[in-house]
Amino acid sequence: MLMQRMNKTARLACLLFFLALSAGSYAQVERNVIHPVTVGSFDYTPKEEKAPKVGKVLGHMAKNMIGGKSSQQQPDYANDVQAAIVKGFGNVVRFRTVEDAQLDTDELAPDETAFYVDGNISNISTTLRKGSLKESMKSGTQPEEKYNCLINVTINLKDTRTHEVVDSRMFNITESDGGWMSSVENAIASSLTSLASLITDYYNELFPLSASIIESGEAKKKKQKTVYIDLGTTFGAYEDQQFNIYSLKTIAGKEARVEIGRLKIEEVLGEEVSLCKVTRGAEEVKTALDKGETLVVTTR
Repeated sequence: MLMQRMNKTARLACLLFFLALSAGSYAQVERNVIHPVTVGSFDYTPKEEKAPKVGKVLGHMAKNMIGGKSSQQQPDYANDVQAAIVKGFGNVVRFRTVEDAQLDTDELAPDETAFYVDGNISNISTTLRKGSLKESMKSGTQPEEKYNCLINVTINLKDTRTHEVVDSRMFNITESDGGWMSSVENAIASSLTSLASLITDYYNELFPLSASIIESGEAKKKKQKTVYIDLGTTFGAYEDQQFNIYSLKTIAGKEARVEIGRLKIEEVLGEEVSLCKVTRGAEEVKTALDKGETLVVTTR
């Protein structure tokens, strides 16, 4: 039993050493190119609301006295929204945020792509929700006040050289995203955190990480249980991170990808190695590996 453990450890050590020396270790960097990204300015232009009639104003005031909701724009927090956008892009694995003054397109490699981000903030509004007067009288306390913050931002991702819009998307932080808080400040802070996370998740998916299966792991009968991929701490791989597995095929002279399974990282073993469990398509993956097919793994 001890010898089996030693042999397994030795094999893994040899695998890690080989990968560290192999020229193939550079393939990870080549596949997962890091793009410089400059975050520009975002204008705050909320939609103008029509002034309500006097009767509606009085009715609204009466409603708030007995419990209800009232909303207002928060223009003073536009810079905080901008900072959350910068934070969101800063956490995208394949992006490197730089200041506009630091990016010189003449110094970029001919095939290097850099991006510029701008857009518009159309809403930063907080909503006050008051408990009912009836409930307050029953409990003998002041009506409970809770706050929520809604944020709507349109982000344009542009090619720095050509100014072409590569992607444009509106990010909406809704009532359920930020949650109800005890103060305006807490509500806004919660929604800003949600906005940064939403931006990071979206662009991580838009620019996925790629990897290759470098060695088969455990197999049982016709099913592949585990495999090793060449992705590790260098690109922030983590336990339970999930991937799609594609088989590369040539159709009419063009490359096509066919999804054959899925992986989940069980253990990150180094800068460029992780042990993964095959969570779907175990038979298809084993058949493809046995046939020596070219497989590509990308984050989900």
